[in-house]
Amino acid sequence: MPTVAEATNSTCATYTVNCVRGTRPARGRLLPSDAVLRPSDFCPSLMPPWLPPSVGDYIALRGKGSKCYKECPAYSLLPQKGYGVTALSECNGSAYTVLQCSVRPLVPHYAASLSVDFASAAGVDVLLATSDNAGHGLFAMVERVINQILYARAHGLTPAVWAGEHVMAEGRACQQGRNAYFESSAGDNVWEYWFEQPADYTPGDAATRSGRRVRSVQIVPAQALYQHSTSTRAFTQTYTGLDLYDGRVLLGRRTAAHAVVGNGTLVRSFVRERAARLVRHWRTFSDALLGVHVRGTDKVVARKVPPEAYFPWCDAWLRAHPRALLVVATDERAYYERLVERYGLWKPPGRSEKAEFGGCVVWEGRNVEFNAHKEAALNGCNVGAGRGVCLCVRAGRRERRRW
Repeated sequence: MPTVAEATNSTCATYTVNCVRGTRPARGRLLPSDAVLRPSDFCPSLMPPWLPPSVGDYIALRGKGSKCYKECPAYSLLPQKGYGVTALSECNGSAYTVLQCSVRPLVPHYAASLSVDFASAAGVDVLLATSDNAGHGLFAMVERVINQILYARAHGLTPAVWAGEHVMAEGRACQQGRNAYFESSAGDNVWEYWFEQPADYTPGDAATRSGRRVRSVQIVPAQALYQHSTSTRAFTQTYTGLDLYDGRVLLGRRTAAHAVVGNGTLVRSFVRERAARLVRHWRTFSDALLGVHVRGTDKVVARKVPPEAYFPWCDAWLRAHPRALLVVATDERAYYERLVERYGLWKPPGRSEKAEFGGCVVWEGRNVEFNAHKEAALNGCNVGAGRGVCLCVRAGRRERRRW
């Protein structure tokens, strides 16, 4: 995570989201609001929300909060919060209120001053790609942002990404809550911790960098963009409909994602440089790297695939490339143990006990890099008393490295 000089000085405010009539899936225009939210406007959600002092804290919410809407997720721009209608239904004029905290207002003054007939005014319409579910992991958020960028391009909107302290969801929607990746010391927009904006606009600006005035700031429910009828070719990854492998569908989704991220310009330079250093280091020992992503603890929407299912493919790779390295990414310590038990743990040749384990990436609540003294090498990250385990394994190496 990038280091910043001081903590973010955000202001929390309410916004109304007003339906843009005729849009399908429902799209909303974001406008400043003078609504005052109370604990009863929120419900216990996937993750306990942090509420500003003007609203209360989670303890207050537990005693005074309301029940979540029956439908989960709630499509708040649709009738009955989406209950009984499809996510691709046409917007019908409804509205709701959201809480957001930011250094600058998300809607510039000119855009806020325009009437419902804003489309007749000069200027551009911004689609604010957002995170709308507090239970999403980092790359679930990234995937949905990619979908929203693709949607903006297809509809002539200027895309910008905003992932603030609170997800963009109504207080009584089951998916509302605090963004798990937010850290005030790193800035008010989680997206910009690791990624660049996709166009020449920064959320809160009155105009694009090319001088075009912003006449509206709009949002679209991220979840509505990956329904079966729209996801095969137009958008990227989804949580639905693919418990079994379908190469045609997956290729379509990867092609869609590549159109947004393929040239690497959305990823901040320090992330690209760090990744390049790791790969260069690994390639000094092997030109045959196989990435093995074994998802574990947080996989709740489909069946888990145990590491043993990967063994035949890893074995075949290692037979074809005797000096290969397996680069494992997993959030499940037990899966890691079983992979190391089978393949051993790679140690760079010629390294002493006190040498840094270049290229060994550890999952300990976040991705960090350790040396032999249990010191984190990424921005002074403090990992407390937790034990780290290196996730670079190599066939034939049975040495276990722990600290």
